[in-house]
Amino acid sequence: MSRDWLDKNFYAILGVPQNASSDEIKKAYKDLARKNHPDLNPGDPAAEKKFKEESAAYEILKDPQKRSALGTLLHLAQSKDGYISDDSISVISDLVGITEVQVKSVSTFYSMYKQEPTGKYLLSVCKSISCEINNSSEVINKLQEFTGLNNNETDEDGLFTFEAVECIGACGGAPAMQVNYETVEGLTAENAINLCSWLKEKQPDIVVADDMQKDFGGVKSFDWAITDNTGATSNAPGFQTLKTTKAKK
Repeated sequence: MSRDWLDKNFYAILGVPQNASSDEIKKAYKDLARKNHPDLNPGDPAAEKKFKEESAAYEILKDPQKRSALGTLLHLAQSKDGYISDDSISVISDLVGITEVQVKSVSTFYSMYKQEPTGKYLLSVCKSISCEINNSSEVINKLQEFTGLNNNETDEDGLFTFEAVECIGACGGAPAMQVNYETVEGLTAENAINLCSWLKEKQPDIVVADDMQKDFGGVKSFDWAITDNTGATSNAPGFQTLKTTKAKK
């Protein structure tokens, strides 16, 4: 199992010496963000991957106590290993200066941290109320048929893990799902199957939300918002009855 993240030199990622000051670390991160931020490199998975690594390094190095880096380190460990292993917990404990029990308690409290290995593609379909009233149950049923998996199961090939989850923060674009925590909104059951068929055929090493949204998604959060006469956008459709806004075309 890959554990390269344990040996990462976070200072080297940001291009600063180990005795760099907080201001030097902050400046280096800002310079790299201007270069590799996904908004400046649309459709470039390599740049997005670099930006995520640089952001993780900055979150760890900016805090001398490192305790606030616990969530970042857990995420980093899981992104490399696919789950939070006992070895990862031991190393994180040493890095942030808390006990292994404390690290374990955080990793088991939050459902996004997996305690067992998952497939290459973690399929997380929202089942909360906004998605449910927009037929997420149909998406769930069709994906389970396609993958042959029940909730929290991984296929024998280690390609897919399926889970039905609570709110993923995309209520305005319901129904929604995530692939390795990259969100796709406005899904139909048919497009969810098309997305998984594409994953199975192409097996990309990196999945990007914007690309999947473009090819397989539908209405995104706030696409339905109303624009007033000054061009300002409101997410409150009720204002339209007062004739202070007009429908967005």
